[in-house]
Amino acid sequence: MRNRFWSTTAFVGLSLLLAGCNQTEQAITPLAADVEDAQVAAGAAQLSGASLRFTPIVGAPIEAITPLSRQLAAEAQKRGFTIHASTEKAGTHVLKGYLSAFNDGSQSTVVYVWDVLDPVGARLHRIQGKEMVPGAASNAWSIVTPAAMENIATRVFDEYQAWLAQIQTQ
Repeated sequence: MRNRFWSTTAFVGLSLLLAGCNQTEQAITPLAADVEDAQVAAGAAQLSGASLRFTPIVGAPIEAITPLSRQLAAEAQKRGFTIHASTEKAGTHVLKGYLSAFNDGSQSTVVYVWDVLDPVGARLHRIQGKEMVPGAASNAWSIVTPAAMENIATRVFDEYQAWLAQIQTQ
């Protein structure tokens, strides 16, 4: 029953999110995740009471955004977080992502910044980092693999969850 809820939620969310996307601003594409991990993570998410809304992701082409979005949705589900459509005003936190890719010698680097906002848009926390990918090209995004984008999504959720745990202990 839980999987049906997530599948329905994912489909509705995906439909609403993709309605307003373009090449440089893309949104989250929900996916399914492992049920056992989701149950454990659901307890942690319920403890925090956090639910999320993503704004369109800025700075990357659709080819890079798609695996990132899918992994973000999978991480949210696995960890028990509810994702609200970007058009809704619901959610404890809003995650706003910015990405950039550039050649760095014989490799390409993706730099990411995610602002964690309150529902009215005030920044509460910033998650940032980079992912290095072997190879260089005139268009750095053409070198960035889906696996690299998935790694970014997992790290974003790791850092988001660590931040939630930190503020709960304060």
